[in-house]
Amino acid sequence: MVAQLEATLPDAARGDTEAERRLKEAVRGLIDRVTITPLSQERGGEIEITIEGTLQSLLTEREENAGSARVVAGGGIEPPTCGL
Repeated sequence: MVAQLEATLPDAARGDTEAERRLKEAVRGLIDRVTITPLSQERGGEIEITIEGTLQSLLTEREENAGSARVVAGGGIEPPTCGL
């Protein structure tokens, strides 16, 4: 699976829309669920992102995290702004 993704990357990077589509589908197939949890109530505060699915096993090797991987994002992660 990783070899297939790796083989698709150069074509997708060159703007091959079919390769981009295949790459997106493959990555989506690795993710069962993404949960975003705010760690504070302030705008632009830290958030925790939990990814569940096969991708998790690629992100972590520790058995205690089997089933999910956690990532904490700091400031600079903002909601999309309409009209920009």
